[in-house]
Amino acid sequence: RATSTGYWHPSVEVGMRIAKGTVVGEVHDAFGKVLEQPIAPLDGVVIFLVTSLAMNEGDPLLALAG
Repeated sequence: RATSTGYWHPSVEVGMRIAKGTVVGEVHDAFGKVLEQPIAPLDGVVIFLVTSLAMNEGDPLLALAG
């Protein structure tokens, strides 16, 4: 989930296998400043990815299946 309100730019795709600790994208403010770089909490496969640009704090970004 997003911990900041801003604009979501994922760096992974549905179906990708990723390792725990992998940066899965960035949330930017309106001026392009990086507010957060969410990381994968576990090894898994991306099963869905939010494609909406605008994110509010607490919104889901993606889901992993271990």
